[in-house]
Amino acid sequence: MPPYVFLDSWNSAYLFCNMEQHYTVHYRSGLIHQYWFVSVGKRNVIKCVQFSLLDSYTKVYNLSLMDWDADSGALSDDVVTDNGDTVKILKTVAICVSMFLELEKSSKVYFVGNSPSRNRLYRMYIFNYYNLWEQRFICECLKINEVEFGFYFSKK
Repeated sequence: MPPYVFLDSWNSAYLFCNMEQHYTVHYRSGLIHQYWFVSVGKRNVIKCVQFSLLDSYTKVYNLSLMDWDADSGALSDDVVTDNGDTVKILKTVAICVSMFLELEKSSKVYFVGNSPSRNRLYRMYIFNYYNLWEQRFICECLKINEVEFGFYFSKK
């Protein structure tokens, strides 16, 4: 597989939503799996959904949603983009998780928001769209403390 693969469609059995509801992604393989897309809203923002191996024995990968900072030439996960397309971004992340778990079938994906409000948003999105993923995926919610939650996704 070449280092970049253009992904504008995916087997419909693995789609959480139709193409109009998420951004087209570009996949880059390697030690870190990356799915790149452009958030279109108040401005164009290059984003990356990155899966980094946390534990090779249990095959747990960390999911990070980051923005590309052209000034520093690096990815950052502490930016609040506020581009007016949150739902479309979350649907794009869901598609990336689905594609990643199709490539790494026996893996788990772990993620946590970097603030209580992000955790609340992620929890709300997961539960609101339960019917779209529950037949193919297992979601485990880990309560870290009163306001923090971690999430694990894996294939059934």
